[in-house]
Amino acid sequence: MDELVVIIPALAGVIAYFIKGKLTRYIPFIAAIIQVIITAYIFIEPSQVILLKNYIFITPLGKIVLGIISLLFLMVSYYSIDYFKNSNYESEHIYSSMLLFFVSAMSLTAISDHIILTWIAIEATTISSAPLIFLHKTRDSVMATWKYIITCSVGISLALLGSFIILQSFTQPIQVSGLLFSNLMAYTGTINPLWFLVGFVFILIGYGTKVGLAPMHIWLSDAHGEAPSPASALLSGALLNCAFLPIYKINVLAGYLNLGEITGKMMIALGLFSVFVAAAFMPAQKDYKRLLAYSSIENMGIIVLGAGIGGIALLGSIFHMINHSLIKCALFLATGNMLLQYGTKDISKVKNFFKLLPKTAFAFTLGAIGISGFPPFGLFLSELLIIFGAFTGHYYAVGFLFIIALILVIVGFSKKIIQICYSESEECNIKPMKESFGLYAPSLIMLFISLIITAIMFSSYQDYILNFIQ
Repeated sequence: MDELVVIIPALAGVIAYFIKGKLTRYIPFIAAIIQVIITAYIFIEPSQVILLKNYIFITPLGKIVLGIISLLFLMVSYYSIDYFKNSNYESEHIYSSMLLFFVSAMSLTAISDHIILTWIAIEATTISSAPLIFLHKTRDSVMATWKYIITCSVGISLALLGSFIILQSFTQPIQVSGLLFSNLMAYTGTINPLWFLVGFVFILIGYGTKVGLAPMHIWLSDAHGEAPSPASALLSGALLNCAFLPIYKINVLAGYLNLGEITGKMMIALGLFSVFVAAAFMPAQKDYKRLLAYSSIENMGIIVLGAGIGGIALLGSIFHMINHSLIKCALFLATGNMLLQYGTKDISKVKNFFKLLPKTAFAFTLGAIGISGFPPFGLFLSELLIIFGAFTGHYYAVGFLFIIALILVIVGFSKKIIQICYSESEECNIKPMKESFGLYAPSLIMLFISLIITAIMFSSYQDYILNFIQ
């Protein structure tokens, strides 16, 4: 039953809330194992929905997003066990419970194909993840939490308005079962194009706020910076993909209505602008978690850009989404170890990284190479496919601007990474922290999976790439 990916984490979240003490940190990991097994079954077997038949339908991209959520949840929950052993949090049961509710809400987003249920699920991700940002209970975390709630709630309200406008653009009455994104394509003969495009603008701005697209990105750097690193890993690696799903589905619907070129250009403009904004802000960052947050803004911009271009660029966009999730989650988990070791997020105070945390430094360096778009990691291939898609689709200006933006990002990001990894100090008297297997293995596993997926992808499309270059 496909609904178990929502039910199991939610039930585990209730149990985790009432079971206090050290035992509570193991509940998410147990739930994650079950979640991965159910997800694997969903990938193998045809969709089987018993509850909410008129609301749930797992699309191919929905399966990919669900797979990402389940894998990242497994890695994050395993990492969290050792992370909390080495930290002094007093509210582990709150963390475990909210993490499980958060995963349940994201899973509902992935399997839902109903335009309104999808909105409810994404709103639920805001409610369930807000306590994770507040977990430090500092002034900064309170401000970040409120900024997150207010900004995303406004965005989600706009998305709901956009959903209603799109439904009203259909002149033919729609049944409840027709509110599935997939079924809306059957009504393409009776549409008001102007109202549909107005609705899409609200959808793009509304859900784009949750995706972290500029200029609606103001919550993202604060929220990712203040949340515990395992929570930041899920916020960046999984949540942003969930918010991208309805934008993608409405854009596909627009294609059936012969409006795809217009909606695609909107996505291109907002995606490209987000990449430039991230490139502008990266060099000024003094906090390594905020630096990664701006990297998320950049990469989500790339994903939306590729989806807007379409064709081979859409393939690059989806491939980019998978690899960004894996690599960014690995990087955020590494920052958790850095915070445990140095007690600060200040980049200038990270010294002797490879001496104090050799395994973490190795994983962080590999992840930084991957997220910068260098081979052999997959972001290099996905960005290449998006550039190819831009030129073959005659978006020449977009292709050149995208290349310029990527160069600016690499320059700004690499400067900060070099400062983090290779700053030495003879006066550093910090005692090295013991790097247990659970603190570094999840990052390395996700980076390894990313490399495997990239190798498979490259072998499938190497002829296309070589022919294009020639």
